[in-house]
Amino acid sequence: MFTRGFLPISTCLADVEAKEIEWLWSNRIPLGKLSLILGYPDVGKSMLTTYMAATVCADCHVSTSASSHCIPEMRLTGGYDKR
Repeated sequence: MFTRGFLPISTCLADVEAKEIEWLWSNRIPLGKLSLILGYPDVGKSMLTTYMAATVCADCHVSTSASSHCIPEMRLTGGYDKR
């Protein structure tokens, strides 16, 4: 419930200092920020989150390149790259 006389707190964007973003997965999943993984059923959302958790636990960086040495590359369409 809002109290009578409540005023929202606002900040002018010109006064906001830009900060560099640290990425778990370059330009896809930022560290310490909210990320949503959306998609139709059975397209690999759970597989993707399991892959990311395993990668973080293995202390590796999530990669889209075939040269990833930790876990096989996972395509954004789901499934593993068999290269």
